Amino acid sequence: PFVDGSISKTINMPADCPFEEFRDVFREAHRRGLKGCTAFRPNPVTGAILDTASGPADRHCCNPERECD
Repeated sequence: PFVDGSISKTINMPADCPFEEFRDVFREAHRRGLKGCTAFRPNPVTGAILDTASGPADRHCCNPERECD
């Protein structure tokens, strides 16, 4: 199949994400053929995208091994 538009993702990452994990996200995006990848890390200046007042989730709903939709 051919895609006529770019494929890009924004990934929310914790502020304390280690560099190695941050790097691996971009390597995986490149391996999967994404045309663009943006990482968002909350900080005091930009704030956060989601409100986590109820606390963090116990586990992630998705992982890199999940089949693409």
